[in-house]
Amino acid sequence: MRPPDVVPYDIYHCPDIPPPNYPYEWNALQVLDHWPIDDTDVPVSWHQGLCVWDARVHIQQIETYLQAEVPFVLQHHPEVMATAQRWSTPGYLHSLFVHKKQTTEHSINNQFLFWRPLSFMTRQIPNSKSTIDHVDMTFAEWYDKAQALQLASEPQATQEHWYFRINGIQRMQENLFLYDELPYFKPQKSWFMVEPEQERGINCRFGMKGAFAAAHFDPTRNWITLLGGTRRYLLSNYTQCANLQLYPIDHPSQRHSMVDRSRPREYLEEHPSSSFAQATVNEVVLQAGDALYLPTSWFHAIVSLDINYQCNARSGVTPESFPTLRECGFGN
Repeated sequence: MRPPDVVPYDIYHCPDIPPPNYPYEWNALQVLDHWPIDDTDVPVSWHQGLCVWDARVHIQQIETYLQAEVPFVLQHHPEVMATAQRWSTPGYLHSLFVHKKQTTEHSINNQFLFWRPLSFMTRQIPNSKSTIDHVDMTFAEWYDKAQALQLASEPQATQEHWYFRINGIQRMQENLFLYDELPYFKPQKSWFMVEPEQERGINCRFGMKGAFAAAHFDPTRNWITLLGGTRRYLLSNYTQCANLQLYPIDHPSQRHSMVDRSRPREYLEEHPSSSFAQATVNEVVLQAGDALYLPTSWFHAIVSLDINYQCNARSGVTPESFPTLRECGFGN
C-alpha cells in the first residue's frame, strides 16, 4: 500500500523520532471522495500518515513514539497475534461466549451514533431521538446475522446492523476471562497499560460488514487491537475539534461529529457556514493481529469492512488537548 499523495516519510521505515507535523494528514473531503464511507471494498491505496512498527524489532522506536504521545500502528506483537489466532479458530468464540446474552446495539441501517440517555449531564433535544436501540443477544445469534449480511446482495449501508458488545472490568469482577484472553491488557505496566492504576477495563466490539461508528474523541489514552477481520479507521488530531462539528457537551451525542460522512458534501450544502471543508484526516486499515495507539482525545471514526472483532483498553490521561477542547466547549 502507498498513499495517494507522497508522504514526507516512509510509513514502514519511519524516523526514530516523530518527524515534524507527524502524522501527515489530508483534507477530509479528499479522503472521503477517494474512498466513500459506505464502500467496503479496499482500494489499492489509501491516505495513511501513521507509522507502522514491528513489535519484534522496533522496541526503542515504539517507546519513543509512546513517550511523544503520537498515534502509530503496532504489528507482530506476540500476545496480540496469539489471541487473534485463537479467535480465528472455527467455533472458538462460540465456545468462549457460550450462550450468555450481551447488550447489543441495533441500527436500522449501518450508522451507529452514540446516544446517552437523558440525565443530569444531558438536555432534552426537541424532535430528536436516538437512531439506535439495544437488544440482548448471544454471540451465536449475532454471528448468524453477521454472516447473512455479509452474503446479502443488497448494499450493506441500507440493511439492519447489530454491534455485539462485551466488557471486562476487573474492579467489578465482570467477565474476568477477557483478561486471560487478552493478557496484554492486564493492569500492569506495559506498552498497552501506560498508567495501569488508571485502567478502565476491556471493551470488545464486534462489527458487521458496512457498520459505521461516527467520529468522536475519548478523553483518555486508547489502545485498540483487532483480533479478527478488517477495519478502517479515520483519524484526526484533537486540533481539528472546531472543524469536525461536534455535538456539544450537554447533547446526548456529546463528543461525536454531527457530519454524516456518507454524505459530507450534502452536509456542507445544508450548513454553508461549517468549517468541515477545512477538516483534515488520515486513515489506516487494520487486520487481525494489528494494534493502534491513540493518544488522549484523538478523533476516530470506524468502518467495518467485514465481520470483525475489536478489543480496546484505556489507561490514563495527558493534558495536551485540554486547551483546544475547552475552546470547543468541552470544559473540564
